[in-house]
Amino acid sequence: MNREDIIAMAREAGAKFDPHWGIAYNVGTATFERFAQLVAAKERTECAKVCELTGDCSCDDHIKCAGAIRARGVK
Repeated sequence: MNREDIIAMAREAGAKFDPHWGIAYNVGTATFERFAQLVAAKERTECAKVCELTGDCSCDDHIKCAGAIRARGVK
């Protein structure tokens, strides 16, 4: 994730940014919780992709691993 990704997720979570100073405001507990969920989901997706791309083609364990990582976000 880069700086732009993080800012986009913060905005999606509900953070507002001061255009002059570039700092976040209006950030309450719910915003932090949503931001954490978005970051975790992005990280799970990236980890699952690594599993899929580095697996041994002779078995499907890497696919099962990727699915297990993605399933961690489902409640």
